[in-house]
Amino acid sequence: MIKKLLTRFNGVIKLGDHLVVLYKSESNISETVVSYISNSLSNNQKCIYINGDTDTELIIESLKTLNLYYPFVETNQLMFLDKKDAYSKGGKFNPTKMKDLLIELSKEAINDGFTGLAISGEISWVLEYDDGFDLINEYEWKLNSEVFGKFPVSALCRYNMDKFTDEMIINVIQLHPFLIIDNIVHENPFFIPPIAYETNDIPKYQVKVWLENIVKFSNTKSEFNERLRDKDDAYEYLKNELVNEIIYSMIGLLELHNEYTRSHSENVAKLARELAKALDFTREMETVVYYTALIHDIGKIKIPVEYLDKPSSLTDEEYSLIQKHPVWGAQALSHSGNLDDIANYILHHHEHCDGTGYPNKISKDDIPLISRMISVCDAYDAMTSNRPYRSAYTKEYAVEELIQCSGSQFDPEIVDIFIRKVI
Repeated sequence: MIKKLLTRFNGVIKLGDHLVVLYKSESNISETVVSYISNSLSNNQKCIYINGDTDTELIIESLKTLNLYYPFVETNQLMFLDKKDAYSKGGKFNPTKMKDLLIELSKEAINDGFTGLAISGEISWVLEYDDGFDLINEYEWKLNSEVFGKFPVSALCRYNMDKFTDEMIINVIQLHPFLIIDNIVHENPFFIPPIAYETNDIPKYQVKVWLENIVKFSNTKSEFNERLRDKDDAYEYLKNELVNEIIYSMIGLLELHNEYTRSHSENVAKLARELAKALDFTREMETVVYYTALIHDIGKIKIPVEYLDKPSSLTDEEYSLIQKHPVWGAQALSHSGNLDDIANYILHHHEHCDGTGYPNKISKDDIPLISRMISVCDAYDAMTSNRPYRSAYTKEYAVEELIQCSGSQFDPEIVDIFIRKVI
């Protein structure tokens, strides 16, 4: 259960996502919120939880059990706010002021060294106002129009279904592009774009969305095949969960062998995922990039730890052995046909654009794109981290090295995007 909480939304929820969870069960909503906070913290985002109808103490106790409370509260990466202080400090709830506050908080998070802001709150109490639901509608569509996609913010909105009429719940659903149902994130087929609210033309866009979904439904196969597909989806989800568990087990084994390699792999994975976003990869391919980077050094488990931690220069024989780790990593994954592509990316992550790399000395476009991406992220983190034989270099030094080696060791276009959009 704990491991599922830690990884449930990993690679699924990203900055820019506006999600809603409708709940009645206290335990169900608590698990969803804890998973959201856990994965946001793991991605170095500042997290703000705003109290509401849910049992905040239950969530805090779960975070303490996962060792995700004190370390992050003490550094102000995780904050708990009272609903009135967050939403209506100094007066009545104001959608525009709250929207502006989120923008300001996201900028502060970036200035404080975080990758962005993750916030979870609920505003059912605004229904106490006569125009409460209109205020909620205005707030949600202003977030869609002016915050998400423009600032590094994700939000998990919580709505207690006991507080809303069915008509209100329909409106809430239409205002969120993503729904969380049974702790699974779904793209919302009934989401109404912000322009419908700006132009007060909601019925027109409702019809448009409905017609689009009817066409999608009509293009599907027979009911029998639909049921088979649902079963395939369930199997695919189970398979992905198993792959996720196996990968983290492999990384845990590697950590036992060499502690530095674990932290290095996680850093490279996060950088590679951000680089994939900058290159406009699909969400599915972002996940492939993340997991490839996470296990790119798995072959090092066959290298004696005294070589990996050696404080002095390696001998030719020792260095030759270390150069085999991409091959060993690829071999470990090649036994599964589903991981053939990842095995190939790992095999070539130390190739150079000029053909001087290893193990196959291929060059330029013969090197898979994801391998070239990991190569840049790998080198940057290696330079900016403490190693047994030297202290960490500065970011400025690492950037200069990437530029100097651009075109020879690294893909110039990837280096340019990495420097401009990732670090």
